[in-house]
Amino acid sequence: MGCANSHGHGGPALVKPAPVEGRTHCGPWLRHPEDIVDFPLWPENYSKSLVSQALTKDIWDEYKDKSDKAGVSFKTCILSGA
Repeated sequence: MGCANSHGHGGPALVKPAPVEGRTHCGPWLRHPEDIVDFPLWPENYSKSLVSQALTKDIWDEYKDKSDKAGVSFKTCILSGA
């Protein structure tokens, strides 16, 4: 999952950084919404992603465990930008 560029289809190659406590590094290694366990930490080259620009810690804390009426989780919605 994730955007096409995050999986090496014409975009820069990313290497998963060392863990940061309380954060989930976003990138092509995220395969499932459940992989996002903490507030997302975006790679520098994701700065044009609207998700990386708009998602704040407050929004994350409020919605991280919620789903819509159809059962689509908030994490599923942000995975495309991760």
